[in-house]
Amino acid sequence: MDFSRQQQLFEPSSLLWNIQLIGCGHSGSAIALALSKLGVSEFSIWDADIVEEINCPGQVLFGPQHIGMSKVEAASQTLRKLAPWTTVIPVRQQYAGQQSLDGIVISAVDSMASRNVIWEHVRMNVGVRWFIDTRVGGEFGECFTIRPWNIDDVEIYEGFFFTDAEALHLPCGAEAIVSTALMIGSIVSSQLVRLTRRESYARRLLFNLARMGLFCDGRVEETTLTTARRGGEESG
Repeated sequence: MDFSRQQQLFEPSSLLWNIQLIGCGHSGSAIALALSKLGVSEFSIWDADIVEEINCPGQVLFGPQHIGMSKVEAASQTLRKLAPWTTVIPVRQQYAGQQSLDGIVISAVDSMASRNVIWEHVRMNVGVRWFIDTRVGGEFGECFTIRPWNIDDVEIYEGFFFTDAEALHLPCGAEAIVSTALMIGSIVSSQLVRLTRRESYARRLLFNLARMGLFCDGRVEETTLTTARRGGEESG
């Protein structure tokens, strides 16, 4: 496949880490599409749910023909047509710690309880290079990109943990819209490009499409990344 138009921005062969995407709903399906269109050669998707009619408008990989299928199988089927250069490994399970995580782990789950399970298995896990956590609701979205073995990153991330009971509850008709999903997919793919190019990135990005606002918090500079990389190489 000819990726020459994006080659100066991102070279797919430069991505050297496994990618595990946990969640294939509103955010996860958009992230999976973005990863495939970037030219990522292979990644896994975890999700135990099936496609329902209500999923089709806001979840970009699903249409009426997928209703009743498992989300991961439907996503794999769609991506085989749209991006045949990408191998999608479907895992029809909710992640509950049954497999060790490594490389780049992307959380696109819809509850803090599920997010907490993932965090328990990436926190201080030196095999996980980066942990990307996405959170969306209505026209709002948030993306954390952290090194789960770095004390500063851990403290920042855990400062934004709360229970499902404390989460913002939106009216059913305002829970999800495709523009929010596409935005979070764009942000995750952009962060991935910056990580691969070893450029500075934001630990936390927050957007509000209703107000057309984007907020960047906790920028990590390239010099910090270089220092951390050298330290890891020396300790290894």
